[in-house]
Formats: sequence, C-alpha cells, structure tokens
Amino acid sequence: MVNKLSLGARIAISCLMVISGKSMAIDANSTLPDGDKKVEIFDLIADTMDLACVDYKIKGVCFWLHCAGPYCRVRTSSVVSHYNPDVIVETVSNREAYPLTWLTKPMSQVTDPLARGLNHGFDVGTGVRGSPTGTATNKNFFDTNVYGNPALLGFRDIVGSMLSLSGFCNSDVMPFNPYFVSTLDPEWRMGLLEAPLLVLPSNFNRKIFAKSGDALSGTVGSALGGYGDIVQSSERFGYIFPRIGSIVNPNRYISSTVIAQRAADIVTSLNAHIYQKLPDTAGSAKVWAPVPPREGDAETAKWQRNYPRGKTECKAFPADSSEEFKYSEDDFSPTHNYLYTLWRRYECCARRGTFLYRI
Repeated sequence: MVNKLSLGARIAISCLMVISGKSMAIDANSTLPDGDKKVEIFDLIADTMDLACVDYKIKGVCFWLHCAGPYCRVRTSSVVSHYNPDVIVETVSNREAYPLTWLTKPMSQVTDPLARGLNHGFDVGTGVRGSPTGTATNKNFFDTNVYGNPALLGFRDIVGSMLSLSGFCNSDVMPFNPYFVSTLDPEWRMGLLEAPLLVLPSNFNRKIFAKSGDALSGTVGSALGGYGDIVQSSERFGYIFPRIGSIVNPNRYISSTVIAQRAADIVTSLNAHIYQKLPDTAGSAKVWAPVPPREGDAETAKWQRNYPRGKTECKAFPADSSEEFKYSEDDFSPTHNYLYTLWRRYECCARRGTFLYRI
C-alpha cells in the first residue's frame, strides 16, 4: 500500500529535516574511524556533476502538429535520453553512524515513535546483524531509506541548463522527500506478503552476482581494523526477492548492493510495502516512462556509490557471472553503512503541439 501521508505532511517532514540538519550535527562522528567522514550535500552535488553518469544521447525526432487559428504546421523536437540522479538509497546496519546524519537523524526522531507502534514485536533498528567487532555472520539485516536526491535542484539548474537547447528530461522526483523508510514498513521485517511472490518465474531467480577476482580471498578483518567482512574470489550474490531487510551473505558490501536494489524495486513498482512510488513524468515533456531498475541492465538504471567515498563511476549491479565486480578492502565501510545514488534512464522530447509520431 502506498504511504498515505499528505503532500503537506511530507513537505513538513522534509523541512524539519533540513532545518534540523545543523543543530542535530552528527553525534556519531566520534564513532567513525579516523579519516572517515559523513556525506554532505556538497558531496552529493559534486557526484551528480559526473557527465559520464548522465550519458546524454540524441535518439531521434518527435513530430508535432501545431495549430494557431486556422493554420497548422508540423513542428519537430529532438528525442533525447539520459540519466537523472533521482534518489539516494541509504543502507543502514549501524544506526549510530548514518552516512546522511544531517538528513536521517532528524527523520528518525520523527519516524521512530510511529515505527515502534507499527512493528509490534520488533524493536526499531534491530534484526540479525553482522558483528561490528570483527566476526562476520552469514545472515545480516539492514534498514534502508530512499530519499529524493537533495542534489537534484543543483543538477537541474546546472546540467539541465547546459542541455536545455537540445532537450532535457526534468525529473519530477521531489528532493529530500522520503519515498521509503523501512522502519515504517512492517513488511520489511516480516515479509509475509513477499513470500508468495517467490513463486513467480520472473522473481524467484533475480539476483546480484559479485565476482571479485583472484586478488582477494579469505577474511580481511585485520585490514579493515577488525570489521571482519568476508571477501572471496568465488561468486557472492544475494536474491532480490523477498524484498526484506534480511540477507544471507557474510560480505556486507555485497549485501548492501542487494538491499539497495530491493529498495529501488519497491519504490518503482506496485507492491504491499508502505512507500511512495517514484513519479514517471518529466515536467511538461513527453516522456517514455523510466522502466523499473533491473540488476544487470544499465539501460534501465545505474548505481553510483556515495559512501564510502572513493568511487563515483555509474554502473548497474551485475546479474550474472559473466561480469567481474571488482572491489577491495578500501570499498568496505567501517560502519557497515552504505549510500548509493540511483540514476534512472529517461527518454523524452519537448512538446511542440499535438504529438504525431517519432522516428
């Protein structure tokens, strides 16, 4: 079921998060290892300026019938495709060190009391989690938050202005808006309505493969200061369904990619979770709606890691063993929390009258 909060309520919550950001400065900073840092909005803006992630292309021409009084003529506009950094997805295994503390900390103060009432028998923020002190477990639990990307405003103003002459598909995603907060969704913990979906052929074998290569093997806890994720040269993966917070995988980096993909699937499809579906429109342009992000298919969407800092390239999470998913100890988060930007692919053309056809 879709989140029933009114638009005004959602805006109020978003404003509360922004206003409270500085006064609620990160208490968890003391828990972060030396050299680590939280992600500020300026970091997100810098990440969205990566034109390689935008991947702008002119795909064809739209034809329109434009009439003024008794006179009509055919007008044209370019069909363009590109990616928009629509949402940020935060995967949370450690509630003491959010990557987006300035956003998630005040949000949790608003949502946690409500979440405790919704999640009868489950404490907010708990689950089967890997040990934070060096021993990896096979089963881990993550909460996740999906927000409208706060950097979208800057992206529209800067990148959108640069590309507006040839055509640009504005995203109608609302910056800062909480599209999915897993602590408010009992189904994220119980999965009672997700289980029957496993019998569908299109769902039961959806998974993310991660083939790390031969350079890494064994436990690298000592290299991570005692955080103890397992790195293997063999294939490590996780299934997309059921779309819940639990996952069986000793590698929490790979686990976070699966959790992020599950969250993206939730906010782009109709399902029984408590969420708000992402809009499929692009301002006044005629848009061919973005299809739901699919693992292994960069034509639907790409992912960019924002935390830990260090990698900014955009790519789809691999869905089979033909692609190597390279990572090293530097890619592991010392807090076991991760942050990703979901870049969705849009295709549109500017309106010039009554649509006729495209080539």
